[in-house]
Amino acid sequence: MPPKLRVVAPNSAHERRFKSEISTNLANVLRTKPLVTPKEAMWKVTTEMLANNPFNPPSNGKCPINDLPNELLAYIFKVGHEMEEEEGEDDEDDDVDYIDQHTIEYPGEDDGDGFKPLKKGPVLRLGEDEEIIDDADEGDDEGWEDEESAEESEEDDEEDDDSDDEDFEEESFLPFQILASHVCRHWREVALQSHTLWTTLEFLAPARFDKLEAYIQRSEGLPLDIFIDCTIPDGQTEEDHPSHPDHVHDYDEDDEEEDENHECGEPTFFSRDELTKILDLVIPHVAKWRLFEFSASVYPYVYATLTRLAECPAAPLLEIFQLYHYEDCEDYDIFSPAELNTRFVPFHGIAPNLTHVSLWGVHVDWEASVSYLRGLQDFELAYHANDVRPSYKTFLEILDNCPDLETLTLCLSGPALGTPLLADSDEEWGPHAHEIPSLKDLVLCYHAPPYATALMQHLYVPNVSQLALAFDDHDYSDFVIKALAKPIKGKAKSLLAQLEHMKISGLPVDNKAAEMLLDQLAGLLTLNINCSEVAEQAIFDKMGTQKDLLETDPFAAPAEGHANAKAYCPLVHTISTTGVDGARMKKFVEARRAAGVPLKKVLMCDRDEISAKQERWLKDNLESLEFFEPSDSEEEIDVEIDDEEGDEDDDQEEPPSLMNLD
Repeated sequence: MPPKLRVVAPNSAHERRFKSEISTNLANVLRTKPLVTPKEAMWKVTTEMLANNPFNPPSNGKCPINDLPNELLAYIFKVGHEMEEEEGEDDEDDDVDYIDQHTIEYPGEDDGDGFKPLKKGPVLRLGEDEEIIDDADEGDDEGWEDEESAEESEEDDEEDDDSDDEDFEEESFLPFQILASHVCRHWREVALQSHTLWTTLEFLAPARFDKLEAYIQRSEGLPLDIFIDCTIPDGQTEEDHPSHPDHVHDYDEDDEEEDENHECGEPTFFSRDELTKILDLVIPHVAKWRLFEFSASVYPYVYATLTRLAECPAAPLLEIFQLYHYEDCEDYDIFSPAELNTRFVPFHGIAPNLTHVSLWGVHVDWEASVSYLRGLQDFELAYHANDVRPSYKTFLEILDNCPDLETLTLCLSGPALGTPLLADSDEEWGPHAHEIPSLKDLVLCYHAPPYATALMQHLYVPNVSQLALAFDDHDYSDFVIKALAKPIKGKAKSLLAQLEHMKISGLPVDNKAAEMLLDQLAGLLTLNINCSEVAEQAIFDKMGTQKDLLETDPFAAPAEGHANAKAYCPLVHTISTTGVDGARMKKFVEARRAAGVPLKKVLMCDRDEISAKQERWLKDNLESLEFFEPSDSEEEIDVEIDDEEGDEDDDQEEPPSLMNLD
């Protein structure tokens, strides 16, 4: 058969030009060589056209990219690895398995680190029939496929198009650095000497520990980023791990459906013994840690990890420290299990370079931890029982030791306050507010209304311009009126009046509080609001109306430089919504334009109903209309804010952060 030409024409003009070129060349061959059959003529035409195709292996068998200096090739590998990591951060599927976690046998010389160099780029598929298609000659060190094997592969692809579509989601590929090191001997040598490619250690069950040991060796002492995932899938418990003493093997090999769900019979999470093995592997290198992230579903895993971290002498290079405990808890008054309520001091209190700390459902010895919880730029406390929270004094001491703190997240956590529903916060916390001048972003979630009110009456944050709120179904009217819209004692400006960006994922308030909230947001530029509940729908609808001039807000401040004093939030130019359909959004945009404060950009959840006609109208009456796909956490009213600016494409999978809306 003649070699096949596969063309992806970006538009019809290119396609027509390509077809014309083939027809012209084919006619010339048949005219000049009348004895040649049409099939032979087509072979000649396609061969000549492929001769200079950059996507076709050169006839001399030499790879042009290998003429590049090793330093430039190494840089290309670095960029490819970074791009893959960025894509991985946006991937919502947390259950992706990398094929390189399993042992693969193929011809080659084992270099002692668990890997053997390939002669060509592998074609890998998940499942019982994992294989590497390797038809190249063993003596071909450049790693190119011969044309005949490529043709056969393409024929198989065409014959199996339907099955390939069905199995597409089951395919997985090697991480970039592994793939690059398997192309040919030259690439492998360059990749192994590119030590930055091997500094990320991800422990996901089932893991090959020899692979991760090889990563550490190849990193050559560079700072390490360590991710340990000890979460247990929903519907399973520790007893479901094959190594657990109480494990019951109830797998029926004769059940075909059961067989599909037990590929290779490998466990889907780590046992505690495996966690010990992981910590034994990484803790000797604690002096080289740059990032350490640990997550678990049950606290015994957390306790085991904290025990080992407390034994570590120091973490001199550690910048990011994140511990996540995801176990559901109904009682946040007293920590449970009580026997594991030990307060540890990780790294003997020596981690001088920390900038980002997140502790979800994980507590430490707060007083003793003041020594290393300093110099932070991002501090997150979440889901702590009342009896394991830091004292107000210690909490303020930590904040005072972080003069560059920009982001503070308090989600069902914060300084301890006796019994928030009954106690007088001034008696326990004092009558004065504590100033945090560096803070720019503040996130508050799931506090009881009295606690949230007391907290914001005792924190003076004059430079916060971005606020995210996510509360439950209690009434937060007093919180808005007394803590957000009212200035701190002795100050002239309320927190709301200084905001430029706001996200509301849950804020049940009455009509008076909603009006005061909107009236105070005179300088707001962007709003991200989840209107899945009635209270938030009312806030959104009210933004599309004019102020009731009969009721004045004593704390209100007019928007500077804006003539229309009747409109709520007159400076808002961008809004992102969930739970707003096309009809309501059209009405909202019309109302804002009629009030003289038109919107420029709207971002809507792609699961909210909108007709083609409504979409066309919005696009004609806005500078930009975009749709996003909410993550699972967004649907559960997640209020995490990402302050890194980025591109906002129409096909983005995450709702844009508040900072990316201006």
